[in-house]
Amino acid sequence: MKKVILAIALSLGLTSQAESKAQYQIQIRPINGQVENWRNGIQYVDDAKSASTVRVVSIQDALPDKQSTFRVLVLNKSDKPITFGPESITIHYSGGESIKLYTYEELVGRLRRDIKRRQAVALLGAAFSAQAADGYTTGSFGYSGTTPYGGYVSGSGIYSGYDPALARQQQQAVQEQLVAVNGAIQARQLSGSQALNSLIRRSTAQPGGTVGGIVAYDPPSSFREIASSSLVTIIVRVGEEEHKIEASFSKIR
Repeated sequence: MKKVILAIALSLGLTSQAESKAQYQIQIRPINGQVENWRNGIQYVDDAKSASTVRVVSIQDALPDKQSTFRVLVLNKSDKPITFGPESITIHYSGGESIKLYTYEELVGRLRRDIKRRQAVALLGAAFSAQAADGYTTGSFGYSGTTPYGGYVSGSGIYSGYDPALARQQQQAVQEQLVAVNGAIQARQLSGSQALNSLIRRSTAQPGGTVGGIVAYDPPSSFREIASSSLVTIIVRVGEEEHKIEASFSKIR
């Protein structure tokens, strides 16, 4: 039974580095007449210019690999279409350094590779589990006693053998665990794909139209050393206009 437990443990060895990843959330600092608002405990700030308005929302969305996030929405107030995408957003902090933002394609590719890795590990675990569920049991025993002639004897031995009831128990445990593992992989793939659909992708906003979505990033180690009171600048370029929003970042996990 120990072999089966070990094989099942292998099939469950699917944890991601994201489990221990630090996540950050922005606290926006309105400047130059920007309008700060709150809704259900969520902060957002609008920066309005003649041809566009940008809204930055301080909210943490759940992504498959637990990137830090916020949201950006753009309103096109001009009389011409405007194309907007993740390349239109940058985050600058001390010394002119910037934080890399992830594209939809990058995160979809990362999720696809992670699902394939999990499936491969699950298959390997299934192979070990099937091999280990052989119904054989081994153990040791000791004995002692007296002979009919008044003598004393003692000793020990090892036994092994096939137990059909144990084999059925092992095979049932393996099957149940494999169903659970495959279900977890499928759930991660579905929920991950749905979450990533909300990421900002290159889109064209017609006059009077809006575009936007989730902005995803992982702060570099140099950024993590910055005190929460230090400000960063989120720059959003919409057509010929440049919107600047100042914010601080706080660690949330």
